[in-house]
Amino acid sequence: VFFTSMEETPTTVDPGRVQDMDSAYIASNIHDAPYTYHYLQRPLRPIPAMATTLPVIGRTRRDGRAYYTLRFSIKRYLRYADDECFGDGRGRAITIDDVILPIKRAADDAIQPFGKPFFEGALLGFDEFNADLARARAERSARPPASLADDPLYQAYQRDLPGIVRLDDYTVELLFQKPAPQSFFFFAMPSSSPVPLECLFYYDGGARPSYSRRAVASGPFHVAEWREDHLIRLVRNPNYRRDDFYPVEGDPGDAEAGLLERAGRPLPMLDEVRVYIIRRAPPKWSLFGQGYLDLYRNRLDLQERLVQSAELQQRYREYGVRRTSQTEFSTFGWVFNMRGELFGNNLELRRAVALLIDREELIRLFLPGRAQPAMGLLPPEFPGYDPDYRNAWARGDLTAARRHLIRAGYPDGRDPSTGRPLEIQLFDRAAQGRAAVYRYYIDRFAAVGLRLKVEQVDFPSLIRIHNSREFNLVHWGWGADYPDPETFLQLFYSPNINNTYNVSQYANAEYDRLYEQMRVTPAGPERARQIRAMHALLERDLPVVLFFHRQGSYFTQPWTAPVKPNPLDLAEMKHWDVDPERRAAEVARRNALGGPR
Repeated sequence: VFFTSMEETPTTVDPGRVQDMDSAYIASNIHDAPYTYHYLQRPLRPIPAMATTLPVIGRTRRDGRAYYTLRFSIKRYLRYADDECFGDGRGRAITIDDVILPIKRAADDAIQPFGKPFFEGALLGFDEFNADLARARAERSARPPASLADDPLYQAYQRDLPGIVRLDDYTVELLFQKPAPQSFFFFAMPSSSPVPLECLFYYDGGARPSYSRRAVASGPFHVAEWREDHLIRLVRNPNYRRDDFYPVEGDPGDAEAGLLERAGRPLPMLDEVRVYIIRRAPPKWSLFGQGYLDLYRNRLDLQERLVQSAELQQRYREYGVRRTSQTEFSTFGWVFNMRGELFGNNLELRRAVALLIDREELIRLFLPGRAQPAMGLLPPEFPGYDPDYRNAWARGDLTAARRHLIRAGYPDGRDPSTGRPLEIQLFDRAAQGRAAVYRYYIDRFAAVGLRLKVEQVDFPSLIRIHNSREFNLVHWGWGADYPDPETFLQLFYSPNINNTYNVSQYANAEYDRLYEQMRVTPAGPERARQIRAMHALLERDLPVVLFFHRQGSYFTQPWTAPVKPNPLDLAEMKHWDVDPERRAAEVARRNALGGPR
């Protein structure tokens, strides 16, 4: 049994609905997907998981029309975990229909599908299927069905979509009306994990838990227990495929780091993972120091300075604790509502706000050694990253901010209609240890006469605020879903205003044109030029205030196997291992001596 923690209860483990990192973290470890990424090798290398081989990408003609194609097969011996939704309670075989269903669900606006942009406007019949599902849901709402046979939504999901060609029980070919090279990455995300249609509707409404809590596992673990805001217990899935093994090769230095000691071992190596929901950093540090947590992932809290103190550094060195760091494929900042009343038509006010925060100071005070200022959307080491690009607004300059406030119509930060300081509301995710950060923000706004009001909300509420656009200024962060610049640049593509991606509601025809060119241009100088031009437009129009790219850290106990965090693939638990006898002895020794509190 492996013990770890996370900050928030996931909002869902239904793969079609996963949007946030906490949900993706659990979903990635209970669901399989056609593809994954090599655990050890960098740059990231896609490899087959459920699929038999990498996909075949090409062109074809059907009914006199030319299409771009993507074809792959899945293995024939895959099974779901046992679940009551199956007639006899035993997990049935997984077929290509279960992999087709997530593509169809990506067209269902009612579930705010994460995968929609991969197929919208490209996959033959996808947009029409979106309309079919909307009509079926409306009919279902007007006349609740008495049975599945009478359910218009169930019937709609069983209809064929012309761009999905089922070649046999295990093979599918997709037909795209235009190039869609990034569509492959969908099949390496939790969103593409197989879903049994009968189970989706079995858990749909009624007295049973929703599929968001009872999604049927196809991956290495299944959810055996879920205690809200306390514990998620993942147990080995005995029906998981038998061809998954710890890699036998890695990068230079991996062998020396002990990362190949378990080469060739069947996965998963654990029987159980217990994930405790612990929102505050001090209890996590205390439990980790005493040996009751095997791994500590530092993501949200700003308390890593605890371990940087001389006393704790020495204590942890004596304990043999390992620290593994990586540059996250993530970018953080604020976004303006470009259709909002306050900022939408006031570029000068957006410029003033952008100049208030000194990125270097922010990092030095709250993320020392754990971040670097963001000049563009793409993080370091990510494909397309330009280390020479400099953003004129990614700096702190209070004097310049005051000048832009005058031009914005708010001299000295005062609202001329009231004579009082202009109040700006910022929504952010509630988290322990952030009071000092908010005080820093408030003081910087106050220095130019503005009043900042920080509204802390829980994560589901923040997601709702993002999706409903009920804000003027909101904390924003994005982690890459796949290793292509599109995953960041899509966030300001105007058609994505209609889904969950373009939170700012930014619309610029030239940006859209460049984006559409970039997504089908191979890596090289021309694509780099397009990306730089898009960043220049974002710099000019300023829908987003960029702060930093973060570095993440894993702290692991000496009785665990070495880990290598992957900046994209969260399906890492199957690679973990622990020596419980050594742990028991060490925990007893630490607590007899008194561990760090």
